[in-house]
Amino acid sequence: AKDLVQAKEIGSEYGIKTVIILDNKSKLSGNIAKLEEQIKTEQENYLQNKSLLNKLKLTMEAIKYRQPFDKAKILKVAEAYTKIKTSDEALLIRVEEQKQEVISLKNKLKQKSSPKLSVQANIYSGVEISINGVHLKIQKIATYQTYVEENGKIIAKPYQETKNPTKK
Repeated sequence: AKDLVQAKEIGSEYGIKTVIILDNKSKLSGNIAKLEEQIKTEQENYLQNKSLLNKLKLTMEAIKYRQPFDKAKILKVAEAYTKIKTSDEALLIRVEEQKQEVISLKNKLKQKSSPKLSVQANIYSGVEISINGVHLKIQKIATYQTYVEENGKIIAKPYQETKNPTKK
């Protein structure tokens, strides 16, 4: 479910295990983690390319001073150097774009409100609630409660009814 789930009753008076999962942040967090991993990999590639470019420069210098002069080898090394240099420039642009995307996703994540579970009548023991990865197991029957995640804990508040919820 996304932001608000309303129910008249959740679980069973017999304590049968019921699991409710509300999560609107893990997908964004997952996307951020993937992008950050890609950035790390591409930065490592950049450093490897930089080392390779330095080696190619040294090779070109060494070839220039060899006798007999081998123009074909110099052209081949220069071509490889240009390809890697062009690839590096594109890689740096891509890394910068990915960093901007990470910033954008982190801002979206901050703006996301925590999902809520509102129970009009009873929520029975045996119900497990998970909101954005934080868990709460209901130990005793409760009525007219809204459950939200705040500061790493699930908090029970007085029942809230909102327009256009997901009804269960």
